Amino acid sequence: DGLGAQYICGRNQDLGDELLGEQSLEVDYKFFEDQIQPHLIHRVPSLSNLKIQSAWAGFHDYNSVDQNAIFGNHPIISNMYFINGFSGHGTQQSLVAGYSVAEQIVKGEYSLVDLSRLHFERFIENKLVFEKFR
Repeated sequence: DGLGAQYICGRNQDLGDELLGEQSLEVDYKFFEDQIQPHLIHRVPSLSNLKIQSAWAGFHDYNSVDQNAIFGNHPIISNMYFINGFSGHGTQQSLVAGYSVAEQIVKGEYSLVDLSRLHFERFIENKLVFEKFR
């Protein structure tokens, strides 16, 4: 037991244009069994004995345009900075995201990771950033 024996995972349900309400905050265990667990077992066969200890359902911010985070200062409001739209990847990317936006605020530039491709202007200039799956 302990933290080494626990995993967190999830997946968005494809609901199309359906609006979400309070009913969508109910945990859908069948969705896990049918849509998530088979992928976990395919990647890590030792997870075939996986048992759910706890579960939750909730909302997260989602960039519906290109599904990537939005960083940097607002193109018109100079003292407003974006750090949102992670589409469920916020926990994974939060350390570098926070550090990089702090760099931009304090130094006016990125030095650790150049996030300029993820600035808000990409929507105005139609330079969307899509992940390439291999």
